[in-house]
Amino acid sequence: MGKKTEAERDLTAAFSRAPQQESYALDLGLYYLQQHAYDRAARVLERGATLNPQSPFLHLGLSLAQFLGGREAQSLESVENLLKVQPDFSPAFLLAAFVLDVNGKLEDAEKLAAQGLARPRPTAYLYYLHAAILVKLESKDYDRILKELALAGRDIPDCCLCSLTASKVHKAQGNFPAATADLERAVRFAPDYADAWYRLASLYDRVGRKADAAQARIRFERLKADKEDRETNMLRKGFLQTLSGEGQSAGSQ
Repeated sequence: MGKKTEAERDLTAAFSRAPQQESYALDLGLYYLQQHAYDRAARVLERGATLNPQSPFLHLGLSLAQFLGGREAQSLESVENLLKVQPDFSPAFLLAAFVLDVNGKLEDAEKLAAQGLARPRPTAYLYYLHAAILVKLESKDYDRILKELALAGRDIPDCCLCSLTASKVHKAQGNFPAATADLERAVRFAPDYADAWYRLASLYDRVGRKADAAQARIRFERLKADKEDRETNMLRKGFLQTLSGEGQSAGSQ
């Protein structure tokens, strides 16, 4: 109903009266995560996780709150502890690999993401992240990267990042028509995606589509002040879906 004050009051009251109830801690922690109140979320979820040490969702929520709140070392420690308790929990591999990726530890991130993909029912977002890390590592395993991006795009609605990453692969292969089509798909999914417009302008120039390149460049110039971190936002949304019971799986390969 949009009544945030009343929602926080009720959720806080329930959690205060029965902090040992996993769902009460998760509901209040999720509320604070959705409101970007990451320190509050971490406090609630840490208490809930202490009282429910076997709950993968409380530990995942805690690690997510720590990461989004800028406490990356603590986040990584929390998610590593989670994997010791729940070694097949795919979102934990996703978060751990992403934290390592953000910190520039690409080889470690790739290994951990690959381990997660080898477990049962990997999340679609893990397919995307592993493929994106392989591209950063300049892997030549193009077939695998494109397959993983296809699996991710199947379950992630309008995955502009999947299309952008596929474009990088096709460009590396010299397949400029496919790379252009990927970027056209990306801007169709996200018309305000400045980086996609910039790359599209370059590809249009390369294939002689000068008028289209000029239009793409105009779009980029209008949007380039947008500093939104699309990857973090996409994965944040995926984690919140998991915590709220709406998690997705890309299934088996």
